[in-house]
Amino acid sequence: MAKIQEICSSRKRRLYEIGNSGTIFARITMLKNTFKLGDDVIGRLDFPRDGINCLQTLIIAETVETNLLDDSKPENFCSHCKEHSITAFMEQTYFKLALPMTAVPCFTTEFVKIRWRIHFQFVITRDKLMSSFKNGQSLLADNLNIETVKWNLPINVLTCSPFNASLVCSNSDSTTFVI
Repeated sequence: MAKIQEICSSRKRRLYEIGNSGTIFARITMLKNTFKLGDDVIGRLDFPRDGINCLQTLIIAETVETNLLDDSKPENFCSHCKEHSITAFMEQTYFKLALPMTAVPCFTTEFVKIRWRIHFQFVITRDKLMSSFKNGQSLLADNLNIETVKWNLPINVLTCSPFNASLVCSNSDSTTFVI
């Protein structure tokens, strides 16, 4: 457990730039990419606004199951937690995804491989968000040409402490009152 704690506690700033047609529209900053079950995945999104506006984001912590015996079978995806944000007029925002302690960590056997990833979906536009109106007022544009950009960030998820796991298992679904 000490080795897992050491691996998961190391922090090094990681910066990922997401772009479309050579123009960067989002920067993702995370302090680590190895987590334990029960940890929070925390990151920051910056939107430089250099010709592309990011209208909204959807961020999902997913497991991907790959059948190693049959390449013809498609991968199975399971979403564990998600966060949706409207970012049309933001320059910066944060996200936090809680990895459930009841999920499985990353592992590989001769039959199956389970890996984790953070799936990002960005709804972007090159159109102006505001249009001029009379008397110097501005209005939100009526019709925007939008595009959805998807990007996946692999993360490593390790098992949690057995003491923490026992707390989840010890909770019962029923409550008894004695009068």
